[in-house]
Parts: sequence; C-alpha cells; structure tokens
Amino acid sequence: MNYTLRLTQDLLNDLDHLSDYLTSEFSAELSQKVLSSLFDTFDSLSEFPYKGKDAAHLMFTLSGYRYLPLKQNVIFYRIDEKNRTLILLRMYSVSEDPMQKFKKFLE
Repeated sequence: MNYTLRLTQDLLNDLDHLSDYLTSEFSAELSQKVLSSLFDTFDSLSEFPYKGKDAAHLMFTLSGYRYLPLKQNVIFYRIDEKNRTLILLRMYSVSEDPMQKFKKFLE
C-alpha cells in the first residue's frame, strides 16, 4: 500500500527554481522531462519510502529524516508512519551545500 505524498512549499519552490534554471539554460522540453522524472521518483518513494538513506548518518540532529541521492539532485524527506504519509521537504542539486537547505531542520 502506498504512502500519501505531501510536498512542502519549500520543495515546490525548489522544483520551480530547478525548472526555471533548466528552461533558461537548456530548454522547456528538457525542464519538463526532468520534472516528470522527479515526479516518477516521488511516486516510487511513496511505494518504497525506506529506499532513501537515514539522514542521521550525515548529522545526528537529522535523526528522523531521510534522503535519496539521485544523479543530479538529492531529495530530503520524512516518513509519518502514523498517518502513512511521506513528506517531501526539500530537494537540492548535488553541487549545492545541503546544510543551507537543512538549516531550518537543525534548529
């Protein structure tokens, strides 16, 4: 049984920035292709939420969070077992500093 997906506003903003970048630097077609692939990944995560890695391995204060490294991006998320919900929190490029994205989760 799949988990319900919930995308945070931060994640939606991350997707918007990625789309804008891909459209301006490459093409709208490529942007659509990449976003479609990401949404396929989100759907896959809803079926297998534990395929990501435990974020506590990165920093102990990230206990309870998970991350899924992809070829160009990393998805940061949390699993709410009680409500069977997968909360997609942030996404960042592998070339970005993840601590800037995680800052609010460390407080």
